[in-house]
Amino acid sequence: LPQRNVRIVLAPPASRAGDGALAELARQVDQAVAGRPYALFGQAGAATTLLRLVPLLDGASPVSRLFVAAAVPPEGVTAHPVPISAMCGARDPAAPPAAMAGWRRLSAGPFSLQVFEGGADFLCRRPAEVLESVQQDLRVQRRQVPGCGFDLVDGW
Repeated sequence: LPQRNVRIVLAPPASRAGDGALAELARQVDQAVAGRPYALFGQAGAATTLLRLVPLLDGASPVSRLFVAAAVPPEGVTAHPVPISAMCGARDPAAPPAAMAGWRRLSAGPFSLQVFEGGADFLCRRPAEVLESVQQDLRVQRRQVPGCGFDLVDGW
C-alpha cells in the first residue's frame, strides 16, 4: 500500500493565539495540510489553544491525533472525537502526571499518557524519547488506518 504522511503541526505560543486569531490559525492549518492527514502538538497554554481550534478546522482533512505536553487540562471544555496523547515530566509541579491524566475526559477517542523522567524541561532534555513516543502513537494510528506513515514537519 502507498504511504501517506501524517504531518505534525506545532501550535503557536498561547500568547499569539487570542480569540481573534483562531479563525486565521484554522485557515492556515487547513491550507498547510491541504487534505493530508495531520496531528497537532501543543505545549503548556498552546495545548488549550488547540482544543479551541479543533472545532474551527475545515474537516476535509481530519486531525489524526492531538499531542499535549506539560499542560493541565482546562475546565469546562467539551470532549472532541480526536485521540489525545498527553506527555509530562514525572517531577513537573505545574503539570503532574495525575493532572495530565485528566486529558482523558477531553477525548472521545483513544487516550495515552507518557510520563518522562525529569521535570517540565523533559522536551529539551529527552528529545529522542519524546520523538519515539510520538512515533509510537502514530504507529498505533497507522495500524488503525492502513497505509498511513508519518514524518515530522514544523507547521505554521
